[in-house]
Amino acid sequence: MQKRTPDYDNVFKTMKSKHKRLFISVINDTFGKNYPMDAKIEMLPSEGYMTESETTDGSKDIEEQISDFVIKIGKEVYLLECQSYDDGSMAIRIAEYAFIVARQFAAWDIGHATIPMPGFSIIYVKRTEKTPKTTRITFTFPDGQEVDYESENVILEEFTKEQIVEKRLFPYIPFYIARYEKDITSENNIENAAEDLEYFRNEMIRLHKKGELT
Repeated sequence: MQKRTPDYDNVFKTMKSKHKRLFISVINDTFGKNYPMDAKIEMLPSEGYMTESETTDGSKDIEEQISDFVIKIGKEVYLLECQSYDDGSMAIRIAEYAFIVARQFAAWDIGHATIPMPGFSIIYVKRTEKTPKTTRITFTFPDGQEVDYESENVILEEFTKEQIVEKRLFPYIPFYIARYEKDITSENNIENAAEDLEYFRNEMIRLHKKGELT
């Protein structure tokens, strides 16, 4: 069995365990909320499921799929998934993650169950011509009903460093720098990345001096 642990997932895992309150601003911006920075928040377990994929030699790989980030603020639950590129399976995977999350809060009795689906959004670190602006899951039922479950995607290349600071979207900083990956790896040019990191450092020091950041 292989467990996928991409770099982006590891960064997300570190931030949500050590700096979870910084994500309140991310939730506010992504979902149009207005939670105060001292709102009660709870990190929920990112339960996983097993999936089977076929390798190039025809053998089978069993992989563990785990959602990136599940947070509860007040009575609302949100699911965030960090993704480098859309691989064509993101919509079905987010549907599976959402059901796993919703199961934790389901209520049922004889002959009836209520399953509250979480708000969700996919954060795309990079963008190609195929990167979708929204993710939509359409549930179809035998009686002909259709229900669309959708959300705007977050595309980090659309954010400037000034917007990240202005909106207090500090968890995006490590992913923002990914836009310089080609410059760093192919051209060995770190100037732009270093300049932007210095900007973020100075701004966070400024906010720390003002008492906004610990």
